Amino acid sequence: MSPGCQKASVAYDAGNYAKAKDLWLPLAQKGETCAQRGMGKMYSKGRGVERDFTKAIEWYRPAAEKGDAESQYRLSVGYGYGMGIEKDEAKAMMWLRKAAENGQKRAQKSLAEGYEEGQHGLPRDPQQAKYWYDRSKTRE
Repeated sequence: MSPGCQKASVAYDAGNYAKAKDLWLPLAQKGETCAQRGMGKMYSKGRGVERDFTKAIEWYRPAAEKGDAESQYRLSVGYGYGMGIEKDEAKAMMWLRKAAENGQKRAQKSLAEGYEEGQHGLPRDPQQAKYWYDRSKTRE
């Protein structure tokens, strides 16, 4: 994580959303992944900006496309619930799988649950469910 992203994250975690935005926005506009994720988080939670899922998706997408697991997970949620983007179960599962494969724990647990229950277009598969549950519990 760049020093600018780190300072923005500290400001965000301290509740200084204006400072976080001032630090993240120029970095995000230059294509820095952590800043794009940060801007997506600000818009999805409505912290320091008006809550806007469409803008959140606009920031999460480029970070997700660069392999950022958290942004991939957030994009999957957007597609899954139609938040800020047209609902699309297939795209939701595609991004969920990418996030899970990149180590995002909630994505791994969601995949495990999908295989366990046979949901989200996934077949019931106890072996796959166990595999993803086990991965969700390990440190990477």
